[in-house]
Amino acid sequence: MNSFNIVIVPVWLNSVMEELGINCEDLVDDEKLSGILSTKDILIYKMINSCHREEVLGADLSMDSGYILGMPTPEETLACRDMSAMDMLFGQHTVAKTLSDCKIEVKQINMETVGLFYSLKGEADSVSNNEWIEDLAQLLHANLGLQEAAKTHAFAQFVDIV
Repeated sequence: MNSFNIVIVPVWLNSVMEELGINCEDLVDDEKLSGILSTKDILIYKMINSCHREEVLGADLSMDSGYILGMPTPEETLACRDMSAMDMLFGQHTVAKTLSDCKIEVKQINMETVGLFYSLKGEADSVSNNEWIEDLAQLLHANLGLQEAAKTHAFAQFVDIV
């Protein structure tokens, strides 16, 4: 893995993956997802991973990684104009609407792709949102090697918080 891709797995999708029989590899397979999710769900998934990517990941991490899902068309983008990035991340009917309400689990999807799985924090969860950065840095180190991993913004963020 000389470069890496990051897929944002929003709260609403993460919470139904097991129930719908979606495994990690399916998250990067448009054909498989189209047989499981509604057209609107797929559109929202694409939107959070393209148009609203920087709002969720931050500019530096967004620049570090590739994007592998199809880009929404201008018509599709227009259809979601009333939804904020947080609506797309949490689902429109969730009370929680800030990134501080989330915990993030890092999982390798395939050799080139890492998934950031967002879920709502429970009472027992840590206040800090930085633990996932360490997990991501370790995964990058294991897959890219220290020299390449050290060039990423994710690794720099990890060094900053240690």
